[in-house]
Amino acid sequence: MKTYKKIAMIKSLSFLTGMIAIFFLQSAVEAQTEILQNEDIIVVYEPPLKNAAGEVLQIYPVLKQELEEIFRWRLDVKPQVVLINSNQTFQKIAGNAFIVAFAVPDRNLIVIDYSKMKTRPFNLRITFKHELCHLLLHHHISDSNLARWLDEGVCQLVSDGIGEILLDKSWSGLDAAIMAGRALRLSRLTKTFPRDKASLMLAYEQSKSVVTYIDRQYGSNAILNILGDLKNGETLETEMAKH
Repeated sequence: MKTYKKIAMIKSLSFLTGMIAIFFLQSAVEAQTEILQNEDIIVVYEPPLKNAAGEVLQIYPVLKQELEEIFRWRLDVKPQVVLINSNQTFQKIAGNAFIVAFAVPDRNLIVIDYSKMKTRPFNLRITFKHELCHLLLHHHISDSNLARWLDEGVCQLVSDGIGEILLDKSWSGLDAAIMAGRALRLSRLTKTFPRDKASLMLAYEQSKSVVTYIDRQYGSNAILNILGDLKNGETLETEMAKH
């Protein structure tokens, strides 16, 4: 496809809509992308990323098993993973310059900026596991019951990394915010996260900090019990009141 046509199509996509899946998965040939798949997963990629697509196919069963053992839930979905070779293209799709991947759980879709996967602290395994965690949680818990901060905090904890956002490891926004009395209220992080870089970094850090605190203070099963109750229809307010 000509470059100007590809850019025009990308600009027509709105953030986190089904058009992402339609563009990449139904128009793969026209968009000069290729598909690698088996009965468990579909990977859509540009030709230079053939080896990366093969890696996704290879590590998926391992990551799936790890997550199922952690949560004791089945990941009964068929993920559709899109690997983007250009950061510029990814940013136009994501609408955010500060993330390297995102998931659209209601479509079992994961989109990854592969150009960032060789940049510390990111790698494909950590990022892919983080996004798969989002798919698993949303598969079992309704969106209305799963606060964004809890969703992100849990997925950071189990994937051993920030997963979606490039943090400056030499500076902790959370420490500075606490000292200055500017920590974000969790009520602000229920549905969405801020868009500016500093606040977005802080939202991710706070989310992981709260989940880690619950895990350390009340034991390794505390988070699993909360998630299990949310799956069964309990509200987050009721769950937090217990702790």
